[in-house]
Amino acid sequence: MSAAEIETPTDRWPMGYLDQHRDLLIASAIDPLVAQERGYRSVTEKSTLQRCYFSKSQVRVPGLLIPLHSVTGQNAGYQFRPDSPRYRNGKPVKYET
Repeated sequence: MSAAEIETPTDRWPMGYLDQHRDLLIASAIDPLVAQERGYRSVTEKSTLQRCYFSKSQVRVPGLLIPLHSVTGQNAGYQFRPDSPRYRNGKPVKYET
């Protein structure tokens, strides 16, 4: 097998993810097909988060948008993981909901 034939973890990921978000999902052992099916995506525009009803203080792009699902599979909102989180009480808010 040649070096060109060896698949790396990043080879399986579809386009549209920023490198840092793809690496985060790989480190979390989230399969690319699962992330795609669930609707995970990189967000680089504040307007995208505003349409998802995040408050002004929560809108910090870029970041990873993670759809939440109800037990019936319906959209139940979003969770957002900003690359540069805001701080509350001296601690980073890693996930915004």
